[in-house]
Amino acid sequence: MLIDHILMSQPLCNGHFPLQVNAKAGQVEHEIFERVNAESNSKTISSGYRPVSVVLEDAVII
Repeated sequence: MLIDHILMSQPLCNGHFPLQVNAKAGQVEHEIFERVNAESNSKTISSGYRPVSVVLEDAVII
């Protein structure tokens, strides 16, 4: 699932949604960016940003 700026969304970090992003759950996907753009030039590069993945967990409300 692609969610723009997922790591910047405070409700995902502070437990206000049923899913939560815990500290250090995100990862910049350098390898896939390099592989996809290996033969690209400035006009054919996929994006100026490297993709980020994140592990979402159920928010536990105690």
